[in-house]
Amino acid sequence: MNLIENIQRIQSLLSENKEDMLKNMISKHGLYYSIKLMGGFDNSMDEYLSNEDKINGIKDVVTNLCKKYDDIEISSFNLKGHQIEYDETDDESQVIEFYTPEEITVERCKLLSDEEYDDEEYDDDDNDLYIGSFTKTYEELHSSLINEIFYYMLEQI
Repeated sequence: MNLIENIQRIQSLLSENKEDMLKNMISKHGLYYSIKLMGGFDNSMDEYLSNEDKINGIKDVVTNLCKKYDDIEISSFNLKGHQIEYDETDDESQVIEFYTPEEITVERCKLLSDEEYDDEEYDDDDNDLYIGSFTKTYEELHSSLINEIFYYMLEQI
């Protein structure tokens, strides 16, 4: 066996051990506490995490934030006002406004055209722009949105 093959074999063994170690730690302590125990999230861990792991991690972070703020949900206001976009059409914007341990609440608002905005018909705090809201469980979300929420929640740890 030449040197390059030996190096590749050792790297393969190390990565298998890292994956096993991470999976064992997550199954024993949960993702939230595993990240805390490891001193933060390393992007190389991402390849070992399934969507289910990420959803459980989001739920753990939200649960801990709810305890911190002594509330049943966390608003984007509590998270420095940052809202993750759920969807946007020509007529409306949909952003995630609230997080609970089981679901998100998406708020729908009318988008104004430049002409409507210039008419000054609407004030900044005018409720005429609000259309309504709906909820979605984390399991119903697309994997790209799960990733975005997951990385955003990692910033909250």
